[in-house]
Amino acid sequence: MEKAFIYIKENGYTFPVYHNPDGSAARQFMVTGVPETFIFDKNGILKKKVIGPLEWDSPQIIEALNNLINEH
Repeated sequence: MEKAFIYIKENGYTFPVYHNPDGSAARQFMVTGVPETFIFDKNGILKKKVIGPLEWDSPQIIEALNNLINEH
């Protein structure tokens, strides 16, 4: 995990990264493989689970993420 944190720091990423050494989060969210993306709202509610790669910079995805960010 140390290498991951070094990579994050060296590349200037500022988003939070959490380490779950006992794997409880993977079991709770039923992770089946990599990549898997979990999108939570401001209240910590899981809104979307994406299994596999996705074009995260597509206009449709950017609009959907902006809508989620702007929810009240």
